[in-house]
Amino acid sequence: MKAVYVSYEEALRALRDGAEHIFVSKTSKYKQNQQSFNKFVDELAQNKTCTVLDMKLNCIGPEGAVSLGRALERNTILRKLDLSLNYIGDIGAIAIAKALECNTALVELDLSCDPYGYGLAAMIDNAGAVAIAKALKTNTTLEVLFLDWNDIGTEGCEAIREALEYNHTLIILRLGDFEIATEVEGALYEKHQRRLLDMLNSDTKAPLNRSRVMFVGQGRAGKSATVRSLSLEGFVSEWNSTAGVDIKELRTSENKYWEEPWCYRDFTTQFAARLVFTPNGVTRKSQLPSSQNNNHQVSAAETVRVDYQTVPSKNSFGVLKGPDIMRESSNFFDAKRSIDSLTLSLWDFGGQEVFYSMHHLFLTKSGVYVVVFDMRELSEPSTRTEAKTYLLFWLRSIKLHAPNVSVLLVGTFLADIIEEKCNLQDIDKILRELTKLSFAEIVIPANFEHEDLIFFPIDNKEKMGIASLCDAIEQCARVDNSTSREVSVRWMTFLDSILGQKENQKAYLTFSDEVKSLGTNLGIHSVSEQEEALTLFHERGFLIHMTSTEILKNIVVLNPQWLIGALSKVICDGSIHINIDQFKEVGLEEDARVTYEKGLTSRDFLDFVWKSDQVEFFIDLMKRTMLLSKWDRESYLIPSLLRDTYVTPETDIVGLRCVFDFSASFLPNGVFQRLVCLCVELSSRNFGNTHSKLYENFAAIVLQQGMVRLLETKETQTVTLYVEDDSAAGNLLTIIQSMLQRVNSNVMGTGLTWETYVENSNTNELIRLSEAQPRKLPPWFNSDGMLGTKKTEIPSQSVDLDTFLGSL
Repeated sequence: MKAVYVSYEEALRALRDGAEHIFVSKTSKYKQNQQSFNKFVDELAQNKTCTVLDMKLNCIGPEGAVSLGRALERNTILRKLDLSLNYIGDIGAIAIAKALECNTALVELDLSCDPYGYGLAAMIDNAGAVAIAKALKTNTTLEVLFLDWNDIGTEGCEAIREALEYNHTLIILRLGDFEIATEVEGALYEKHQRRLLDMLNSDTKAPLNRSRVMFVGQGRAGKSATVRSLSLEGFVSEWNSTAGVDIKELRTSENKYWEEPWCYRDFTTQFAARLVFTPNGVTRKSQLPSSQNNNHQVSAAETVRVDYQTVPSKNSFGVLKGPDIMRESSNFFDAKRSIDSLTLSLWDFGGQEVFYSMHHLFLTKSGVYVVVFDMRELSEPSTRTEAKTYLLFWLRSIKLHAPNVSVLLVGTFLADIIEEKCNLQDIDKILRELTKLSFAEIVIPANFEHEDLIFFPIDNKEKMGIASLCDAIEQCARVDNSTSREVSVRWMTFLDSILGQKENQKAYLTFSDEVKSLGTNLGIHSVSEQEEALTLFHERGFLIHMTSTEILKNIVVLNPQWLIGALSKVICDGSIHINIDQFKEVGLEEDARVTYEKGLTSRDFLDFVWKSDQVEFFIDLMKRTMLLSKWDRESYLIPSLLRDTYVTPETDIVGLRCVFDFSASFLPNGVFQRLVCLCVELSSRNFGNTHSKLYENFAAIVLQQGMVRLLETKETQTVTLYVEDDSAAGNLLTIIQSMLQRVNSNVMGTGLTWETYVENSNTNELIRLSEAQPRKLPPWFNSDGMLGTKKTEIPSQSVDLDTFLGSL
């Protein structure tokens, strides 16, 4: 919040104390406090911190403006100055104009007046306007100038009109509501509008200046509070636990804080307007496709969609109306300010374990990852092991999906740690031990008050360490190569044409039909280029486009929050995110209980939580991403909701063992659940699941080749297959191995690695599969050295689910 200073003495102290925004109240009374005013102005001339000075209604008059003008000639930091209703007249305006000829900092200047205040003698006339016009010819920083409600006539307006031929930085101008003034204002706007339309009809390329920042960590660690702190929102002690993922967009700003992005009518306008004001022109221009290459001549109309309906209307003078100019010019002004800014798509991932299977679908290979942990949990011996487990899970998950991204470790509740006199170095030592082997991309804090730490200690309630974290995230996003990747105006138009379908009540589009048609209409005829653009839009958080199979590749979800929100209505922690009373009212209390206790959900339950909207789409998507499988005619299994743990000793499980060992790398949550999902889906197509037994970590399922028993052991990072019928051993091993490969390819970014061991039926020892094959070890290998008797070749992992399961 801006502080209000009621006297120049207070404002002077604020300047000396390093204040950035100063608002001097109209009660300061310049006439009675000229000496204090002059001291304040002298300090302003050499000040290095104040960027915004509001002196509205101080009535400093011509004399005060002359003093202030001399200060502005020396000041190099002030960016916004409000001198409205100060009645500085021509003498004051000439002094300010002289300062503008050499000042290289001021961006916004308000010299508007009020004819009913001190009379015409105290207002800016033609002489002052001519002086300002002369300054505009050489000034290269001023972007906003308000001169309305003064006494500027035709001579002054014409001088400013002439100056605008030389000035290329002024964006917003207000002279008044009379004819000549409105014409000059309109001419400035139309000048920028022409430049914008030229840019829209080009195929210019430049960096998108957008990154995705993912906040992950244990539940209740303070991820959402951290996002709120970075957004300059207040601390909320009773904030609800995040269900799934919460997404919001912020933009970096000149004041080093993040703010809500300007609301444009489309991304293309935003992108093109930024390019219009990029210094020294744009980065480069790509070659437009020619008829020689694709037998299609690209016209300007195809290159971009120009929405002429948004052009402002005109008044009785035949020129643009002032309010319309102000609204449209504000787009240009914001674009000019955002040349060097970044748009950050912030993804706040729910920390409860139930979401982890789903999260793997939305972790991208580029961007910035912020791993948030509660320092109290890590410093307390009784909770340390669990806290370390969650930290390792997320660090390994990030490495699995994005081995080369920047990772920031953020410890919360710093105030509590200080109060309890815990040593930050002890926490740092634990983190260094966790990360010493294989997490080289962790960002080390620089210029931080807590030296030699590999993490950022913060406190969201007390706002401690937030500014340093904000700077570090922004710097990581800027140095990320994906952020600086160039895109064309044509691609941004393609994006707008896709997202614009939301206005037609579309939740998603098909690539093969709708998206390809949109791209072709814009002159993007290459399918590979369209797919490349969609991949970029997905990575940056504009939309969701999964590419693991041909069927998933054909789906383009227009609103990521819509999809994640829908999935999170089913895949969630029933004890935290579900209100059981809503199900009682519609007779679905038992359905809800079975869903969140047994992982079995009914079609009626799904119809209710999804409000009978797109239910078939969600069921099909969850099947294809292996989050859900058919159980019987009336219900479905969601393995990530299974809660009962199998505790019978492992030695009691009957069968010969095949062990898939992930200990050399990582066995993330979601792999075992997807194995179960595929086995149940396969079983339901053949025998049904009458005899199946399911637990969080164990499953016994009947397949055509025999009974499959699967056991996940997190302590050893293994999944063990038990085969009771020796004759089915090779075939069942092949099936489970193929399923693991599909999970790895379709969900885990091919980052999973494992070693397979099979049990020697004579000695009970485990032997590497690669060693067992040359020995033709029975019953896993037949006499030809083949696994089992199945002759059908299992297809590529990118085929659709039905084809894959049919081959098994």
